Amino acid sequence: MLTKHWTLKIWVLTKTYWCAGVWLIASYFLYKLFLYKKEEETFSQTIERKLKAVDEEIKMLEQQHYEEQCELEE
Repeated sequence: MLTKHWTLKIWVLTKTYWCAGVWLIASYFLYKLFLYKKEEETFSQTIERKLKAVDEEIKMLEQQHYEEQCELEE
């Protein structure tokens, strides 16, 4: 009788607050996908590395442009 009572309570809570379970499962998968990588780098570290490479490339292009402008002025 007690098991049936608790099963019904759990069923009612699940039916009423189903979106909480969906949010928990979705947040867990997003955490695993983007933030948690034990042996590899995380998603945010990959983005930072790519942005740093782009900044270096922009600086190199600006330097080449400056050198070309100096050659044209002479």
